[in-house]
Amino acid sequence: MELKGKIRLVAFLLLAGLLTFSGIVFAGTTGKIVGKVVDEETGEVLPGVNVVIEGTGLGASTDLEGRYFIINIPVGTYSLKASMIGYTPESKVGVKVSADLTTTVDFKLSPTVIESPEAIVVTAKRPMVDKSRTSTMHIATSAEITNMPVTTSDGVVINTAGVVFDRIGGPVATNMSTNAIAEVQMITGGFNAEYGNAMSGVVNVVTPEGGPGLIHGSYKFTTDKGISSIDKDKYDFGDNNHLLSLKGTLPFLGSGVKYFFSGNLYLTDDWGPRLHKLDHHKQQTYRTQGKLTYNFTPTMKLTLGGFKNRRQYQMYNHNYYFNLDHYLSTLEKAEQVYAKLTHQISKNTFYEAKLGMFRNNWTRGVVDPLLTDEDKWWEDWKFKIPLLDATPADSLHVYQDRDQTWEYPLAVPDLFYNIGDHRFFENRKTDQVIFKFDITSQINYNNLVKSGFEYNLYKVKRHYNSLPADPNPFLDVYEFKPQVGAFYVQDKLEYKGLVMNIGGRVDFLTHDAKLWPSETELPYTKMNEHPEARTEKVEPKITFSPRLGVSHPVSETMVIFFNYGHFYQMPRFRELFMTLNPNLSRANQIVGNPDLKPEKTIQQEVGLSNQFSADLAVDLRAYYKNIYNLMAMERLPTNVGTPYDIVRNLDYGTVKGLEVVLKKRYSQYWALNLSYTLQYAKGTNSDWFDQYEIHARDAMDPVTGLTRVFPQKTYYLDFDRRHSLIANLSLRFPKGFGPVVAGIHPVQNTGLNIVYNLGSGLPYTKRDYKGNPIGEKNGYRQPWTMTTDMTLSKSLRLFNTAVTFSLEVTNLFNRRNVLRIYPITGSPYDDGYQVPQVADRGISKDKVSDYQWNFEKVKDLNGDGVISQREEQIAYENAYKFYVRDPMNFGPPRQIKIGMAVDF
Repeated sequence: MELKGKIRLVAFLLLAGLLTFSGIVFAGTTGKIVGKVVDEETGEVLPGVNVVIEGTGLGASTDLEGRYFIINIPVGTYSLKASMIGYTPESKVGVKVSADLTTTVDFKLSPTVIESPEAIVVTAKRPMVDKSRTSTMHIATSAEITNMPVTTSDGVVINTAGVVFDRIGGPVATNMSTNAIAEVQMITGGFNAEYGNAMSGVVNVVTPEGGPGLIHGSYKFTTDKGISSIDKDKYDFGDNNHLLSLKGTLPFLGSGVKYFFSGNLYLTDDWGPRLHKLDHHKQQTYRTQGKLTYNFTPTMKLTLGGFKNRRQYQMYNHNYYFNLDHYLSTLEKAEQVYAKLTHQISKNTFYEAKLGMFRNNWTRGVVDPLLTDEDKWWEDWKFKIPLLDATPADSLHVYQDRDQTWEYPLAVPDLFYNIGDHRFFENRKTDQVIFKFDITSQINYNNLVKSGFEYNLYKVKRHYNSLPADPNPFLDVYEFKPQVGAFYVQDKLEYKGLVMNIGGRVDFLTHDAKLWPSETELPYTKMNEHPEARTEKVEPKITFSPRLGVSHPVSETMVIFFNYGHFYQMPRFRELFMTLNPNLSRANQIVGNPDLKPEKTIQQEVGLSNQFSADLAVDLRAYYKNIYNLMAMERLPTNVGTPYDIVRNLDYGTVKGLEVVLKKRYSQYWALNLSYTLQYAKGTNSDWFDQYEIHARDAMDPVTGLTRVFPQKTYYLDFDRRHSLIANLSLRFPKGFGPVVAGIHPVQNTGLNIVYNLGSGLPYTKRDYKGNPIGEKNGYRQPWTMTTDMTLSKSLRLFNTAVTFSLEVTNLFNRRNVLRIYPITGSPYDDGYQVPQVADRGISKDKVSDYQWNFEKVKDLNGDGVISQREEQIAYENAYKFYVRDPMNFGPPRQIKIGMAVDF
């Protein structure tokens, strides 16, 4: 890296804390502690005991029945102290609080004649069975995430039971780095009324707050540079990841302003390698994020935060192998600022008022090499200009039409796109203002009520062009201002033998797009030139979602739970607004529908949690989901002669399954989380775009001559992974562990974490040589996939500073996982088509130009200056084998990185 680049890197890491971030700001971020205090000798309840969370202003006194509760506690690990005159104080350390959950901490105080200044200290051990939970929830704490072989919040979610991930799609800008996470909650069962606009689950990422002291922090750096020197061809992916986090208290405004900041810079030459390192697969990402908190009074707190992220990455397409610089790249920029006021009105009640602004700018197209230096990671890439938007001054920066006829290094035409640009450009912009208000009240010891509302105002823009080198392209340009809001109320009832979560939620969506008076009788062919043709207003969409969760503790170590709920997801803006005024002089137009209904899921779940011993527990759950109003495509005829496809709520699906999770808490140097999921997912379509492809390929009925109508039938969906097994094994060897060699313990402070993923193959439809389906749709299965990831770490103290060295290996055994196959053969290597006979083109050195011979001579196997028919055939067969051996059909190979982390 040049000197200026190194200076920019150092400056970035030092200044990351000047930019602020909120994770998923408007989800739950606090929990509750309840308990009971009794006399250790008599067992009688003790009223009037002071219970405080040390280091905070939070606390409570026990009531006449010896009970207490503390609400509005930020996620984290605390020390809890109980004290009363005449009794020895007792502190319980290591008390963990999770968002939206109840932690129970009971005390038994010993009487004393003379008050002892020393408190009894007990390490709290949280029960592995949470009696307050009424649905399936997986929680990963910051300590657990640190030990996992992952770098982002997505990596944590992928390794969760019940999550299906295809490992094919590109990254997203709002993904969070692990050094900015206090806790990740993955709610895969039913969820409370507070959460909406989701049907399958909720991921709640909680960011840390600042701590005591002026500054504490950590810096971590991982790279494959040292490993690549062993075998550059195998392990050199140009991977470098920097993570910096800072927290503390600034000595301002009396009690001080707590801060938390983090920065992440990730640079790689290949963000998703397949069989080997891929060309045109760079990624350059920075994330800057943080939070400021200030307590005006012990009961009022202001939080300010925000983030500024930028991710730009190149994309690979095997058809462009010899022309990848003219294939797609993506730039996504996301930023947010917010303010949150938390006011504890009384020990029983507090409210939160939040105001935030979010902006996202997403562009995908072909990068302009004349305006972009891809080695300067701090600069945004510039894209080529569609012909329709260009001026004469832009002649060097416009899209060029692509072609397969020109010859390339394999000297065989008509296989690869070897000149021109890929036919795609799109820019989407979203501006969002959100206001949310929540109030929580512990009405009595057993009854916690929470209610709130939110309002979101959006401005969404799209500029889409799928033929940017054509003066008459598929074009879509729009700007709309949708509004989305919700109101909810929920009540959590907690008794010794029963916990209930009861709630309801109302959501609404309205916008300024309009409908045509008739969808088939259109006044113009080129509707894009007459947007005034849409005159009919769209009625607001309003939904009501009842939610119910019940938990029954059968014993101190066993709980059964049940939940039922309706869950809605509002239509995506793209499907609402895209191509509302199509140009019907072009066929195969896809038109959005401003009148789409929200998609709906009705879910039932039943489960059991049982703790067998102090450190071993099992969770069982069974679930069933009915999914309605899924989007699909309907082809409509028109009076102007050209049919088009419109998005409708036509499809239906069901998902049912069984999940088993075995958890062994850390003890005797090891911990284990083992999960198995059996799932069946069926529906009438896997994606709303499926029907469009059928219409475009086989639109007309050969008997009637009319648009073909396909009967609706359920089949296994594309994401129907029947069996999933995930194992997370952690070995931790503390200080003083192991044999002594030369006066030291070489194994102490060493950790090993292994994550194993096993999944059955996803379904596909087998086809014959004409493309016709064979048997049932999605009636065949791809091969199973298996990956093993490992992190080995060793911690030392150097110059009174904690330093950790690590070795991270993904796909440890270098398994070649198949992600895509050809539907004719079921193989990732062979598409099933017979290589055609190639004619003798009569090419020889003395008959063509020197320029052409430079391409053709690669086929001259015997060096006689003449390309025979046999040599033409061999060249074509070799080129075709290379063509069908698409590396994107396979998963990532083994990757090895070394790292160092410093805590200060």
